[in-house]
Formats: sequence, structure tokens, C-alpha cells
Amino acid sequence: MALLVTGAMGHVGYETVKQAAGRGMSVVAQYLNTFREDDARAVGDGVVWVKCDLASAEDVAAMTEAHDIDGCIHTAAIPNDKMGLPRPDDTFLSNVRAPQLLLESARQQINRVVKAAVREVVGKRTLLEVLTDERENIRQAITERTAKSLVEDGIEIEDVRISRTELPPATEKNVFARMKTDRTRLARKYRAEGEENARGGPESVGPPHAWVSAQLWTYRASFASPAMATSRLASISPAVTSSDEKILPKRACVSL
Repeated sequence: MALLVTGAMGHVGYETVKQAAGRGMSVVAQYLNTFREDDARAVGDGVVWVKCDLASAEDVAAMTEAHDIDGCIHTAAIPNDKMGLPRPDDTFLSNVRAPQLLLESARQQINRVVKAAVREVVGKRTLLEVLTDERENIRQAITERTAKSLVEDGIEIEDVRISRTELPPATEKNVFARMKTDRTRLARKYRAEGEENARGGPESVGPPHAWVSAQLWTYRASFASPAMATSRLASISPAVTSSDEKILPKRACVSL
């Protein structure tokens, strides 16, 4: 873990780097334009010098991702009105935009710690536990683990809440595949039961007309006319003949 010192080639920043390095700390020293090689060598090998535009979100993100930073002393700034008023844009970028991006970087670091705690705690639980009353115990465990990780940085975590539970893409596909398989299995089961009842004849399911209607529904996707459906039913049971054609609802016989 390292201490980030911004404006490290300025008077205050350079003295801060010297003091931190003298105490054996790992230091990431940021500068923008001015870089004095002799001064950089003078503070020792424990300091990593990084050129970075603190007003650029991309530069700040690249710097914080490349170095394991756990603290920051921000000295990069336009120090007074005499220097700032003639350069209002530069003053805003240096004194407002840069601190904003550094704070955002700190928030992202907290988010990484929280996400790591979530993965560690939730990874030991089943999906059912996450979605039921055990959810409260999981939330408390995540809060405690996050607070323990950040207390050394001077950050106190009061509470961590779970707003939404998402599955990894691969797991989500597997869950939907299992759901589809279960629905297909149930559909085949119900279809098979219906066909079995239909094959039992009029006596097993009710009056002839009701049975004919049930049979017609079973075969609705196979026939384009009442005559074709009646012919098929007649081949299954002698109880259905062409004389029964008049009771078949024609709209139900349209091929789907």
C-alpha cells in the first residue's frame, strides 16, 4: 500500500514526499509538467514518480489502478488569487476538478472493498438464503467485513444494504435453461395425461359431444377442416362418425 502525494514537485509537495519517504513509507509522487531529476533521486528509491493530469478522469483512473494507493495528501493547487485570477479555467481544474476526481477514486476504492466482501460472504450462501430471512444476517456480515477492511484507512462503515441480487451471466443462462426444461416437462406431462384420458373413450370422460370436443382440441393443430378432424377421430373410436361433424365447432378446427 502506498501514499499518494499530489503536486510532488511543488515546495509543499516535495517536502511531504521527503518526510514520508524518510519514515519508510511507500510513496506515489504525482507531478504534471515540472520534473527535477536530481530532486527525484534525492528522496530515494521508495518513491515512484508518476506524471498525471489530475483534471483528467482517465489519467486519475489509470494512476490509481496501476498503484496500490491507500491514502492521499493533496498539495497540487493554484495557491492564491494573484496566480489564479488570470487563469480561471486552470484554477477551476486544479482546485475543484482535481479534488473531485480524487474523491471519486476514493469512493471507487470503497466500492471495491464492499464488492469483495459481498462476493466472499454471499459466495458461501445459497440463492434461497440470500432471498429469504437469512438476508439480514448476510447484510450484517458484509457490513462487519467491510468495516474491518477500511477502519485502518480512517473510514467508518455504518451500514451496507443489498438493493438487488443479480446472478452472473453464465449462471443466469443456466437458471433460465432449467426453468425452460421444467416447464417443458410439465407441458409434456399434462399433454400426455390429456391424450390418455382422450383414448379412454366417451365413457371415461363424459358425454360424446364433450369427448369429441376434447379430442378436437388435442388435434387442433393437425387439421384444416371439421371433416378432417372427424375422420381422424373416427379412426380412433367408432363412437365418432361423420354424423357427428355437425357438433364440431368449425373455428376450433382451423390449423394453428
